[in-house]
Amino acid sequence: MKENNNPATYLLAMIRDLMKFWYLIAISLFITMGFAGIFLKFSAKKHKIAATVVLNIEEGKTYGGANPNDIMEVGRIIEQQKNFQNEIFMFHSTPLIREVIEDMDLRTTYYMQEDKIPKELEFSLKDIYRDAPFIVIPDENHIQPVKTYFYIRIIDQESFQVVAMNKEARIIDLKSNETVVERINLKFGGTFKFGEQVEHTYCSFRLLLNSNYRAELYQGKDLYFMFNDFNVLTAEYKRDLDVESASLESTMVDLYFKSPSAIKGQEFLHKLVSKYIQKNLTEKNFLANQTIEHIDRQISNISDSLGRTERQLQSFRSSASVMDIDEKAGNIYEQIQTLTATREETNRRYN
Repeated sequence: MKENNNPATYLLAMIRDLMKFWYLIAISLFITMGFAGIFLKFSAKKHKIAATVVLNIEEGKTYGGANPNDIMEVGRIIEQQKNFQNEIFMFHSTPLIREVIEDMDLRTTYYMQEDKIPKELEFSLKDIYRDAPFIVIPDENHIQPVKTYFYIRIIDQESFQVVAMNKEARIIDLKSNETVVERINLKFGGTFKFGEQVEHTYCSFRLLLNSNYRAELYQGKDLYFMFNDFNVLTAEYKRDLDVESASLESTMVDLYFKSPSAIKGQEFLHKLVSKYIQKNLTEKNFLANQTIEHIDRQISNISDSLGRTERQLQSFRSSASVMDIDEKAGNIYEQIQTLTATREETNRRYN
């Protein structure tokens, strides 16, 4: 009998074999769709925050006014585009983002979980940035765990319960941000008073109630906090930040930042732009001062040269009885006037 090697035949045979277990396939699809529905319903949402910034690029860094037939002008435009891209990269630079995070004091993140949601579903934790009913004051001289959720249940205005469990907790030194213990099974819990120092081998901190606390809103609720590693947090913020040129014809850039807290995202973008402007002004003022100092030195050198020339002229006139040799002195005076005008223009531009 001739063997049938038709691929369609093999496919039909495979489908018939799978259909024998149709009930298992149906159950698997139902469970998968159920988990997907739970995740979509209870997972914390991320907000996309946007801002637009106009970069004030000075002459020598701007577009326009170039003749494409002029090779020198084309080269200048290419250099300008590089400068513009450098300004965009500045917004996305690690040192700038890290500085903003430190200024916002994001060492600790606060969360709350909605009622009737199991504590094991960590993806459902909601960032309550400015709405947390307490603040955590870590001991900067003590090592602390990062990426570890501390569960907090407020008992009353005087006391609270804390529990922390993480089989792969990483311990860092807050001052240096260096890892002290790469991985450890952390188990910790107890009941403490607000303001009391909570001490453990791998953590030390105090909890204080703040003005956000309302017993009817927070007492008995599932609250959490977490200590952050600034290096890791900077990398996460950098990943969630997009910086794009608004158009080819302008120097506007669009900033997009994804954040679990809309308020936190808005504050981050606001401080990022403010830091960028501040650094730009500092750099421009430094360059202006350097330029002015250089011009002052040139004027001083020319003035000294002019003085020597005048003395030489006087000596020459006395010895040779020459009454009118002013050409060289006139040229030097013209240089001084040019440098003085340049100095004033520099002052005006940067101030």
